[in-house]
Amino acid sequence: MKKILVILMTAVMCLQMTGCEKGDTEGGGDSAGKENTYLSEAVAFPEYTQIMAEMTAGNSLYYYAISDGGDSAIYQMNMEEETPQPVAIPYAMAKQEYVLAMSVDADGELHIITGLYEGTDANLVLKDMFWKKIDTSGQVLSEYPIIDCFKEQENIYTSGFAVDSAENAFISMGNQVYVLNKNGELLFEATGNGYISKMCRSKDGKVYIIQFGDAGLEMYEVDVQAGGLGTRNDISQLGSSVNAATGIDSDLLLASESAVFEYDIKQKNFTQKFEWQSVDVVADWYGSMLALEDGRILWLGKEYQDNTMKTDLTVIRLLKEGEQVQSAKKVLTFGGVSIFIDSPVRKAITDFNKSNQDYRIEIKEYGAEDISTGLIQLNADIVSGNCPDILALPLRFSKDLYARKGVLTDLYPYIEKDTSCERSDFQENILKIYETDDKLYAIPISYDIYTVLGKSSLLGERNSWTLEEMIAFVDDCPKDSEIFNDGSKSRVLSTCMRANWDQMVNWNDDDENAFNRELFIKMLQFANRFIDDDKYTYDDNLPQRIQDDQVQLLETNVSGISSNQFFCALFGGQVTYAGYPAENGNGSLVGSTSAMAISAKCDYQDIAWEFINSMLSEEFQAQTAIYNFPIRKSGLEKQIERAMEVTYYTDENGNQKEESKGMSGMGDFTVATYADKDTDVQAIRQLIESADKLRTGDDQISNIITEEAQVFFSGNKTAEEAADIVENRIRIYVSEMK
Repeated sequence: MKKILVILMTAVMCLQMTGCEKGDTEGGGDSAGKENTYLSEAVAFPEYTQIMAEMTAGNSLYYYAISDGGDSAIYQMNMEEETPQPVAIPYAMAKQEYVLAMSVDADGELHIITGLYEGTDANLVLKDMFWKKIDTSGQVLSEYPIIDCFKEQENIYTSGFAVDSAENAFISMGNQVYVLNKNGELLFEATGNGYISKMCRSKDGKVYIIQFGDAGLEMYEVDVQAGGLGTRNDISQLGSSVNAATGIDSDLLLASESAVFEYDIKQKNFTQKFEWQSVDVVADWYGSMLALEDGRILWLGKEYQDNTMKTDLTVIRLLKEGEQVQSAKKVLTFGGVSIFIDSPVRKAITDFNKSNQDYRIEIKEYGAEDISTGLIQLNADIVSGNCPDILALPLRFSKDLYARKGVLTDLYPYIEKDTSCERSDFQENILKIYETDDKLYAIPISYDIYTVLGKSSLLGERNSWTLEEMIAFVDDCPKDSEIFNDGSKSRVLSTCMRANWDQMVNWNDDDENAFNRELFIKMLQFANRFIDDDKYTYDDNLPQRIQDDQVQLLETNVSGISSNQFFCALFGGQVTYAGYPAENGNGSLVGSTSAMAISAKCDYQDIAWEFINSMLSEEFQAQTAIYNFPIRKSGLEKQIERAMEVTYYTDENGNQKEESKGMSGMGDFTVATYADKDTDVQAIRQLIESADKLRTGDDQISNIITEEAQVFFSGNKTAEEAADIVENRIRIYVSEMK
């Protein structure tokens, strides 16, 4: 069943704050707008092992869930009740029958897609599929076997299901949508431009699909009369993911990760109702937005924790006339590049806002429309000291420049006086990397290790090498093979620079910039041995080229314990993490998109630390920092424990076999991963514990180097001449920035 259902779990009860409805002129909305205040109320929700296929009809919520004991049922919650309670609909499930999807028609009648399976839990095989209409007493009103409608599908599943006003059924699988008439007969199938991520019914009973096309998110009506897809609706302004529900006052409700909009299909017009942040909801693609007939909006939030999905139910409603809201709170701003402010951080902000009676954190997102512009603006705001109170620093930042400018707060005094943590609780070499002059100006909640790796049979046992040593390795490699997965001149130069920023640029020198000219000349001459940028053709079949010994080294980031297992499978043997060439120390670099800092100008630094420390707690680190390495030692040990845990299943012959923990892949190459061995764990431990450099940099300096390197690569200057110009330009830039 793990392969069929999404794992989720429960939630809690609380009351939180407000959002405003306003016009959105960007989508052609009413520029005057209208101000309405929304409240969010969390509703107690039962604990289940699994929950899926949620939808609403009238003012009721329906969902399908499996309990800890393995019993499954369809539930109804009457949201008009003061304390809504789930009531099981007594639909009789056949043996090994599971609900795959649910929908309601325009009259509020409940429709389900069920699958009938054979085999063991680990090897379930779909034998039949049904479309059924049932009532709230569990009685089956109609039933149609439909598996023959999908004969051309190699893997039959349902990614979307909707029923229109004529009781036609619409079922999506991948980029295909199948339309069945009310008698269960296939009318037609249509092919979308990409994976169909959502299917929804508009207020007038028509069905629409949403997919990510070449120009971003787009929506199409599934036109029954024409037997195909209708006119394209550009909804790319919603970002990369969307939630959708039948409209209340307009055709559809569409939601990005930041706000909820009403959408008028004919006018192609967006009207913003409220921002998720303003009602303390984290709206990521895991969750589901639903609408009730009375205008309230439901959010089923889902958070992955300890191999389960935790689920909470929130009701968002319009503030009633004369109803009082909470008194104003003091506001702290949290700033970062929007794409890197991930769900766990947003959830931590939401939890803080719910629990703190006096302070509130509001997010200032940089680069929502253009990441590069956002990075430049964020860096400019930090350097000037005119930045948000709390910061998620960019992946590459000039920590020594920030320290010299005095724009950030030393976090060590807060750690030392905090009774809930001390320095030894954290991976101390990682903290050291984020230090400048014994002061900690940022702390990563979690991190990756950026490195260069290859076969141990070629690289030997090492965790670092100098530029000269890497050049010697390249000289010994077969002439008909490539060294790097991107072997253009500029990329090789960038590879050489990665671990040498501390050697190349010295922000702390009060005299001249300590630019290592001789080292840079060596880098230029080495990079010039490779293919011109405009002649290099990237071959996306990298895994095959690695396995055919056509590519010797892989630049990558390592983010989990099981990474070693994958890389060994990719290279066909043990691998060595040599790192980037470094003139001192280790060449494997620490990088994080969740490195937290506090502005020196923040008026509420104690409160800012309270928030950051909430993400450093044992619970947060153990449960949330699962896609990267946690900074807290206990969190890493928990991650290792999970990675090494062996689970078994019983095959069709009654034999116990080790169960796969999932699939890892690169391009077309995939491999099943299993419980990690001691050798895998030790390889990753050594990689983490030997790291002593930050993945740092400066975009302006990078641009200077790139520009002048190109002049050398084109033959218009010698390496020495190019290095002289780079040295002069960087000296001027560094002097200006100081």
